[in-house]
Amino acid sequence: NASEILCASNFGPYGANPSYPCSPGAPCAGFPSTGSDMFHSCDPSIVYFNGTYFLYYTASTNPTAVEGKASKIFLATSTNGLTFTKYSNANGPIPVIDYTGDQGAYGAGEASVIVDNGKLVIYYTHAFAPDNQQIEQRRATSTDGYNWTNDRVFQDGYRRTGTGSAIDLAGGL
Repeated sequence: NASEILCASNFGPYGANPSYPCSPGAPCAGFPSTGSDMFHSCDPSIVYFNGTYFLYYTASTNPTAVEGKASKIFLATSTNGLTFTKYSNANGPIPVIDYTGDQGAYGAGEASVIVDNGKLVIYYTHAFAPDNQQIEQRRATSTDGYNWTNDRVFQDGYRRTGTGSAIDLAGGL
């Protein structure tokens, strides 16, 4: 059993998502289903920067919030683009974009990472109220891929009014 992050499916303790099947031996970044990011993983974004592949992914760290709540952004790196190692310490994977707010909210995730003028730029969703009723799109920058500084918030505290609401970042760039 492995969380096939590049295939956007999770074979953790809560089963598999049949919408995104991965076949055995497929070129996916397979990680053991253990650690703080084992409850839900999805939304990969990969970029090549300074000789290293940086794979950012969303994962839920709350075992009681299995529907993608209390999410954080994690990192795995590779020098060859095939074998990835999670950014972690003795306690397990370490989020590079943390979320400590309401555990009933989505949290931080859905990252898109680009290289711009010699630094990494990440755009991500930050939903911080119960049932995701307050949503922001944020941007952060990094010179090393591990340490991020938030430098812009789009739609600060946007209050969603029903299902299917969306935020258009293109108008704010």
